[in-house]
Amino acid sequence: MERSHETFFDRPDTHWRNLSGALHVYALPDANSYLVKEARETASWLNGAVELAVQPVDYLHMTIQRLDLYREEIPAEIWDELTNHLAMSVADIESFDVEYAPATVRAGAIEAVSDENPSWKGLVDAVRESFCNVGLKHALVDPPFGPHYTVAYCVQDTDAQRDDELCQLLVDAPATSMRVSSVDLVAVDQSPEEGVFRFSSLMHPVV
Repeated sequence: MERSHETFFDRPDTHWRNLSGALHVYALPDANSYLVKEARETASWLNGAVELAVQPVDYLHMTIQRLDLYREEIPAEIWDELTNHLAMSVADIESFDVEYAPATVRAGAIEAVSDENPSWKGLVDAVRESFCNVGLKHALVDPPFGPHYTVAYCVQDTDAQRDDELCQLLVDAPATSMRVSSVDLVAVDQSPEEGVFRFSSLMHPVV
């Protein structure tokens, strides 16, 4: 099992040029979904863990693509072209389910992870192609390691013993699932002090 040990916000991929308004593409769970209900309960078991920043359920998400790009850096004509391409690309993807293993301690976070599947890969590829088609390939960072969502981020270093203790807090965490029927182009604000990523949706194309 991968363990936390280092804080999530020591990772190079959290060192953004600007901590406010980074463009990402997310799949978001329905507010009334089983996933949100179970993530809220799982988070409640971790509230006393000072090493962790539990994510507000309003900001639960599954990352499809991160970008080194901000809304103000995109001219209006390119923005219109991008949103059109993104809407057309994801419209060709059929809705699909992601089946997550129970949340557990991983590298720098408490995460629930799923195996990749062809539908997931097709969606990631379609989103990346949309940015390439409008000349924004340079802004793409590496794709996510696979389908996952984060319950909490590690904000203090831990050792192996503490990681085992955190795992015990999660021993009853259930497997969860999420129906992916849309994606959102979002602007993300990173708060390393709080250990929280907040976002607002700029576009909501349907899969």
